[in-house]
Amino acid sequence: MEEQRECKTCHEIKDVKTGYYVNRNECTACVREKEATYRRKESLQYKIENGGSERVPQKPGVYADIYQQKQVTEFLTELGWKLNTNGVWSKKGFKDENKNFLKPMKKYIRPDGNYHGSERSPVYLKRDKLLELREKGFTYSKIGSIYGISPATVMRIIRDDYNK
Repeated sequence: MEEQRECKTCHEIKDVKTGYYVNRNECTACVREKEATYRRKESLQYKIENGGSERVPQKPGVYADIYQQKQVTEFLTELGWKLNTNGVWSKKGFKDENKNFLKPMKKYIRPDGNYHGSERSPVYLKRDKLLELREKGFTYSKIGSIYGISPATVMRIIRDDYNK
């Protein structure tokens, strides 16, 4: 006959070899339940500390839980976004209160419309020489190494239409 012991948690008598942990004085079912409870607590603590949930819903305004909602709100507020009364996040220059995205201002266009970027560069003043070298069969890389600029800049200067 096999040895039997009583579980200290559920007080059931079970065989030592099949359903009992000798070192813990508990049956396998009770040990599994305790470990599952511990993992759930650990998982909840991880969610609280790291954004709420492993699963992030793909729809705006839908959160997995309150912790995720709190952290998203805190993060967007730090970035300068503002939650409006109609539930829309907005930021001046990006999105207005009516869910309309604004077109961003391009860097190279000045607000007064007075742009003179490439025309003032010293290499642009030598555009004719660049064109001559290209007609002689020089590559963009070779021309760029002569003038100390990238091949892409050489190509842009040669191909662009600067008749403004």
